[in-house]
Amino acid sequence: MAISQPTMQSPHTKVPLKASLAKLSPSHAKPGRKERYTAEQVTAALHQSRGMVTAAARVLGCNRQVVYNYRSRYPQIDEVLTEARELQLDRTELALFRAIDKGESWAITLYLKTQGRERGYTAKQDAGRDAATLEQLVLQAHARRAERLANTGT
Repeated sequence: MAISQPTMQSPHTKVPLKASLAKLSPSHAKPGRKERYTAEQVTAALHQSRGMVTAAARVLGCNRQVVYNYRSRYPQIDEVLTEARELQLDRTELALFRAIDKGESWAITLYLKTQGRERGYTAKQDAGRDAATLEQLVLQAHARRAERLANTGT
């Protein structure tokens, strides 16, 4: 009885686990040792897990150290890992910006705490400085937004 080969999906491709793609040569594989996974399988698992090594290891059925070992042997796997993490960071930032656009105070606070420090947005009052606390600024922004909405009738 033939068993169908499982597949892993990335945002861009669908790659069979047991793909008959040409193996990428490792940078320092041990001679005579057969690789358990192809570089393509590890790459697909990293895409599927959005760069989370432990989740990629679960997909492959191994522990995370195996994925780290492949990463050190195959430079292209290291590139894929970095790329997957960057893509996920971009997605997360876009979700944060959507929350900010909706007026979500937690998102506004997070953004100002991390990106607005040079403009005086701080989590606590600076000694000797006329800066409002971050919480005060968020409340003021909400009050202005509510006032605008009340004035426009929306």
